[in-house]
Amino acid sequence: MIKNLIAEIERLIDDAENIYREAIIELEAGKVRDSAEKVWCATVRATDALIVAATGRKPQTFRERREEFKRLTSEPYVRKKKLFERYMSRVSDLHIESFYEGNCEPIEDTSRRIRETLIYIEDLKPIIIKKSAELGGGNARKDHRHRG
Repeated sequence: MIKNLIAEIERLIDDAENIYREAIIELEAGKVRDSAEKVWCATVRATDALIVAATGRKPQTFRERREEFKRLTSEPYVRKKKLFERYMSRVSDLHIESFYEGNCEPIEDTSRRIRETLIYIEDLKPIIIKKSAELGGGNARKDHRHRG
């Protein structure tokens, strides 16, 4: 079971990084709205990796994801890095406003937020490693290096 959870965590991280790279290609092609939605997806995948590491199960809904993540704000690292707040700003700015409402202006700000998603993903990794070790599965992605 633990090996399956670690494999799922690693798959989610890899998926988040791959989707992020696709988003940058879209952004560089001038498709800001599509890029915003892709980085939202990358945000969800990376956040899900954290929640799997912390709880042993993947959230099934937005609400469940938000509530589980909010519980993790008791972790000093999560508070220090403002990870929950950064997640919620992506919900608002990238997912809702940029993608659903189609408001990507000013483009410079939206582009910056899109690119900063990689920092968010990287900042999740230390707490994912810590939580996966607490699950008893060793250090998921301990050997992981920045590939973005």
